[in-house]
Amino acid sequence: MSTHAPTTEEIRDYIRAADRVTAHMFSADAPDAVEAFDRWLAARDAEVRASVVVGEPEWEWGYRLVGDDGNVYKTGFAYDNPEEPAARGKMRAAEENEFHEEAGMPRLRPELIRRQKAGPWVQVDLNGAGS
Repeated sequence: MSTHAPTTEEIRDYIRAADRVTAHMFSADAPDAVEAFDRWLAARDAEVRASVVVGEPEWEWGYRLVGDDGNVYKTGFAYDNPEEPAARGKMRAAEENEFHEEAGMPRLRPELIRRQKAGPWVQVDLNGAGS
């Protein structure tokens, strides 16, 4: 048994070929089979999109230390709640500012940031894709 999944264009080619073979069986004003397939595909795509439940994404929190000059000097990530990086950012800013003041570098301020957690890895078989 083949694991090849035909592309949409291959399906259209098959429908065109079958349409030529069976054309004498239908009236001249019968709709084009490829157009009918495209309408069905669009309707099916709409059904699939409508059935997808969009929920609140999972977030991970972090902090960054931003200097008075606008540059980001340090970043810390992968916290599950905003409280931890907020406290950690304040602590790191205080530590770093001692060094920055002595070195004549810009003063740092902590900023709380969040980003969407990455979803699971999905294995994709690209054999035959586009061919």
